[in-house]
Amino acid sequence: FLDDGTVINHKNLDEARKWIREKRIGDERVGMIASSAGRRLIAEGIFVQPQSESNIAQWMLAPSGDVRSSNMLEVAVTQFQIQGLEVDYTLVCWDADLRQENGEWASHQVRGAGWSKSKAMLEFRKNTYRVLLTRARKGMVIFVPKGDVLGEDETRDVDFYNGIYNHLIDCGATDMNLLK
Repeated sequence: FLDDGTVINHKNLDEARKWIREKRIGDERVGMIASSAGRRLIAEGIFVQPQSESNIAQWMLAPSGDVRSSNMLEVAVTQFQIQGLEVDYTLVCWDADLRQENGEWASHQVRGAGWSKSKAMLEFRKNTYRVLLTRARKGMVIFVPKGDVLGEDETRDVDFYNGIYNHLIDCGATDMNLLK
């Protein structure tokens, strides 16, 4: 489902932001987007804005330099806020709420101190990422976190994110590091 123009960045959010900013020309819009269930992205410094706090008009229309602007790449809006809208380039932040397990997609949600598998939410979660992956007019970079390499945070297991990364590469995404 990914074309060969899709770029993936595994582990470095700053590089992903830089790539998006370098693609932007003139008045083009860029924006950071993520699943509403991407609760562990906060450990990567990604704030997924709750729908109740969203002002999508400011995010979409505020000029560059305005901290409320999508062009600042500071706040990620969700599939609910961005549905039906497009920006020129997106930075899609992929969390472990939809991940590969034994070659199949599995849906999870944060419950208490950890992830809980949710078969009932699998189609919803797949649709969430379908929405996120179709919001860019010209291009996107998918950021997949590295996870917790020290192994102290079970909600950010490195294997969760490596599985996502490997699957996206198999689907046709290009690792950003191979473009250098």
